[in-house]
Amino acid sequence: MNILAKNIEYVLLSHNCVIVPSLGSFSTSLTPARWIEGERLFLPPVRSVHFDARVNFDPKSVFVHSLASTYHLSFEEADARCREMLEDFHRTMVTEGSVDFGSIGVFTLEEDMQITMASCECGIITPDFYGLDALHFKRLADRKMEEETHTPIAPVVRLTPKEAEETTHPASHDESSHPASHGESPHFVIHIRKTVFRYACVILFAVLAFFLIMKVAFLLIGEHFNPLQWGAVWWHGLTLDIATAGYLTAPLWLLLLVSLFVPIPSLLLRRIYTTYAVVVGALLALIGVANQCLYAFWGFPIDGTIFTYLDSPKGAAASVSPLYLVGAALLVAAVATALVAALRRPCPRRPLENLPWRQRLAATGGAIVLGGLLFLGIRGGVGKSTANVGTAYFSQEQFLNHAAVNPAFSLLSSMAKSKDFAAQYNFFDPADCARRFADMGYNTQSIPADTLLAVE
Repeated sequence: MNILAKNIEYVLLSHNCVIVPSLGSFSTSLTPARWIEGERLFLPPVRSVHFDARVNFDPKSVFVHSLASTYHLSFEEADARCREMLEDFHRTMVTEGSVDFGSIGVFTLEEDMQITMASCECGIITPDFYGLDALHFKRLADRKMEEETHTPIAPVVRLTPKEAEETTHPASHDESSHPASHGESPHFVIHIRKTVFRYACVILFAVLAFFLIMKVAFLLIGEHFNPLQWGAVWWHGLTLDIATAGYLTAPLWLLLLVSLFVPIPSLLLRRIYTTYAVVVGALLALIGVANQCLYAFWGFPIDGTIFTYLDSPKGAAASVSPLYLVGAALLVAAVATALVAALRRPCPRRPLENLPWRQRLAATGGAIVLGGLLFLGIRGGVGKSTANVGTAYFSQEQFLNHAAVNPAFSLLSSMAKSKDFAAQYNFFDPADCARRFADMGYNTQSIPADTLLAVE
């Protein structure tokens, strides 16, 4: 069922209306940005879809032609594919009573056997509104009240002249109570092994440097040579860069924290770290180069849409030449090699389990503090709103907003929001479904037709 919805969404990206034969028309309408006074919310513009079952014939067959172009079919084959999807749709409507079309809306079969659709409030995916999110504004009076509430007020203490003199000259107190009078040092030093922090910090800053280089390359390819724009793009995209780097550093931080108490041989630790560096470097290189290449075709940062093309890799690569694919693969390999080499430099050389217990406890406290900073970086700060793609948007020029978006964060966040529509309608397990289907008595064997005899 999700295939039909995805194809309708794809056509609506470039059309304001599409008619699916024997189903109805899907038309879009634009709701401008609006302000909700009661909730102090500024909502972004939304592009909604409306359904009309009365208009179900299209003389131009735009939807069927789109299927033919997408799946490289002839018009007759695409029309047959469309009929199959519609039969599956109507069958599900009869058995389930409703069908969810994701960002388009939810179809419902009424008692009079009429099909209606409730549009999705979030609206359909639109590249022009990509990354826009709701903004919450506090009143200045409320903000000032919160600041006054959280500001500690020191109590006023009035001292007598004698108490003030004792406070100003503490040396007049009994020296026998001072630790120095017993030959003890008033200072103590905690030696924290820097190894635990160096590994985590180096990979964190190496990933941030990689994101900065990819942003500069993105701007250069887009013919934006103004250094001020570079600085603005980097600054507004820094929150998502830190969040992504925090996600990538968190497993390494946890491994190093565990290695303080669980004996892990240094050879095994190096192998784990090297494997992790290779995987992270290869994935970041692939995502970074893919974002640079696909933006020229898509016009928006890479997201979960790329996984819809994995079903037909040959069709996805039909728009480019083999030389282009070879060049992109070589570029991915070169970037991955350089990034892996940078990430492997702080690889552990000595075991960490031989630390004295005092240094181990001190290092643990420092690691916990570092983990708290990683958590804040992943969350996007201490505010109410967490890090999201819309955080990087700052300019009226859409290209600069897309340049500020971290491609890895965009891909991961869209994957987390995707739904498996096919799994939602598997009511029976495969064995029970096969048994029920066999009891229906369908015969798939071919029976030769009788010879038509001529009658004199």
